[in-house]
Amino acid sequence: MRKSITFLFQSGVHTPRGVSYNAARMKGWPQQKVPENFKFTEEQRFKTKALPRDTGRIARDFLLSVLYQHQPCEVSTLWEHCMCDPQIVLDSKKHLRDVLHQARSEGYVSFEKDPLTQKWVCHLARERYEEVVRMVSARTESLDHYGKLRGAAASETTEFAANFNEMNEEAKREHLAFLTEQVKETTQRLKKFQRTEIDYLPYTDLNGKVNFMWWYETVDVKDTPTLPSENDSSRLGE
Repeated sequence: MRKSITFLFQSGVHTPRGVSYNAARMKGWPQQKVPENFKFTEEQRFKTKALPRDTGRIARDFLLSVLYQHQPCEVSTLWEHCMCDPQIVLDSKKHLRDVLHQARSEGYVSFEKDPLTQKWVCHLARERYEEVVRMVSARTESLDHYGKLRGAAASETTEFAANFNEMNEEAKREHLAFLTEQVKETTQRLKKFQRTEIDYLPYTDLNGKVNFMWWYETVDVKDTPTLPSENDSSRLGE
């Protein structure tokens, strides 16, 4: 009896099926291994965590706006309508199902079965229909306002680019010198008011571990100039 129990534990009876383990393998069990080109470092493995899909206000408002335009809509064709919208925030049909479930629990959406086609149809609930209308109108106004701002910024950038292309070589050099002087002044101002963020070394190393000796390493670099010297800048210009 003792020998059989030891044999079972050595054979990996306490290990799930299909997982690679460092012990004797059960006969006929498939062995699953990670491919050679699918390895992560310790830092990457620590950061890769499954995040739940967003079923909050942003996803819900997007779904309600699409449903407001196409209601009553079959559940099977709702994903196609969402895919046609350029402002889509859903990543899959499962995400759509989760957002639908959340909207139904909040009382925005109701389902009923069509007696002719025998398919489920979703539409906005009557109790919160006016609230959805106000939300959709506000969302449309915000999108229009954002589009106008984006168009103005794009036209301004195009105008600046055209003016820069019209400059001759001497004007471009003067403009470059002016920008370099502005960068120097900004860096000096930041060095005066944010000295700790510019001169001090970070608290962590490249591997993400806390460096407890950061203070002793920064003692020698506290008074070092942040900007390069004039000789270095002249060498770079050459």
